[in-house]
Amino acid sequence: MPPTARSGLVITSALGNLAPLFAVTTAVVLLQEPLRLGQLIGMVIAVIGAVIITVTRPRDLGDWRNWALPLPLGGALVRGVVPPIVKLGLEIWPGPLWACLIGYIMSSSVVLAVQRIRKGSFVPEAPRSGRFWFAVTGISNGLSTLTLFAAVRNGPITLVAPLVATYPLVTVILSAIMLRHIAITALSCWGRC
Repeated sequence: MPPTARSGLVITSALGNLAPLFAVTTAVVLLQEPLRLGQLIGMVIAVIGAVIITVTRPRDLGDWRNWALPLPLGGALVRGVVPPIVKLGLEIWPGPLWACLIGYIMSSSVVLAVQRIRKGSFVPEAPRSGRFWFAVTGISNGLSTLTLFAAVRNGPITLVAPLVATYPLVTVILSAIMLRHIAITALSCWGRC
């Protein structure tokens, strides 16, 4: 991977991982959840880190900063405001399984509609092994969403959102355990975490 692409991934992941900032801010404003000093310090550190990575990017990325910053920030905003909104919904209908099911039906409908519009068929052309791993990934993602909604229902967003944001650490640890043939170094984590 060329250095410019790696730098772009680092900036994108850093800005994309600001979702807890938006989640906690939304929870404090919308749900009147208390913000403790440790959480505030953590949010400030996350923002400072994202600013440092964005400002000190290599100059050979051209005007990346000017036109592409809204994309990861927009994604972080959407991912950040969803948990507080889900928490509001769970106060009306306290079923994390139903919230997960409704979310997956809606997202699946969008994916199927786009597939139908682009290719003229609902069934994508893919090898059997690709479909298998797509299904495994979907099930894993569904279970993670279900546990997130259960945590949101039973705990404060100001605690749940920052904990969920630690998933890159879990990914690196599981990769080190399960993918022993791949060397995990600080440099490889820099491009992915």
